[in-house]
Amino acid sequence: MTTSPFNENYKYFEKLLLASILFPYSDNTKNYEKVKNLIKKEDFGFMQHRKIYEEMEKLYSENKEISLAELIERFKNDKELVSYIVDLSSMLPTSDKILIYAKILKKYSVLKKLKDFCYDVYSEIEKCNFEVNVENFIKLFENLKNNMEILIEAEEKERLEKVYDRFVKNFVESLEYKP
Repeated sequence: MTTSPFNENYKYFEKLLLASILFPYSDNTKNYEKVKNLIKKEDFGFMQHRKIYEEMEKLYSENKEISLAELIERFKNDKELVSYIVDLSSMLPTSDKILIYAKILKKYSVLKKLKDFCYDVYSEIEKCNFEVNVENFIKLFENLKNNMEILIEAEEKERLEKVYDRFVKNFVESLEYKP
């Protein structure tokens, strides 16, 4: 089975972000603070990366230094993950580009959510045998809208709301069409 370029790029930027937090060996917590409001553990598509970032969140909330030593201590019973964390040092990112890495990772996260959303819509269509459950579709679209609101600037939210309302209205009207 081949890996898609999308997944490889997504994984690469996840690794870059984690490494740029961990491997300047100084100011790691400050590097985390630069991205903590933009990146959430749910933005990580690979479980190892999600675990590492989640532990960084915990260290930060406990007012502890986010460091290689702390993470190794936290994961000491998972030798494979400890080895993976140490291997991240080979990435050699620059911490001054951490926001660039975070924004690219966020973009990949949004694209993955859209891809998952499309799959959910497709699955719903497959299940319906030409009997469309409008409520399920509207819930799916509402979930997408809510996810998108998190990602856009405040001034764009009103525009998104209008687009969403128009889409739902047109969608429902198209289902009510009877030739």
